[in-house]
Amino acid sequence: MTFTVQSSAHLLRERIVRGIDKHRMLGNQTAQVNQCGIASHKMHAALDSDAGTRESGIIQ
Repeated sequence: MTFTVQSSAHLLRERIVRGIDKHRMLGNQTAQVNQCGIASHKMHAALDSDAGTRESGIIQ
């Protein structure tokens, strides 16, 4: 298997590069996560109000 052949130095370098890329993208991702959170919150609020409407319709 190829992964056993790879040296630990190679894997370490890969991990460092990945870490740098993550760090670089972090600011951008934070903004995206905030937007997703807002969108998710709006969606859940809409679902809750929809469920509430349906429940009150059933009760009445």
